[in-house]
Amino acid sequence: DQGDQMEEDGGEWEWIYDEEEGVGGEWESIGDEEEGVGGEWESIGDEEEGVGGEWESIGDME
Repeated sequence: DQGDQMEEDGGEWEWIYDEEEGVGGEWESIGDEEEGVGGEWESIGDEEEGVGGEWESIGDME
């Protein structure tokens, strides 16, 4: 679950990019806006799966 993967970075998150692309793209906060305001993310897990696994921020979370 993507939300669970992002929970440590604040609130819940949802995928707002083309899911068919699989890796990378943008995420936006659907939880506490003070905890997370979205940004860009890239997969550092299983690229074939595309979603889930580990993710790291490549955008400005501030």
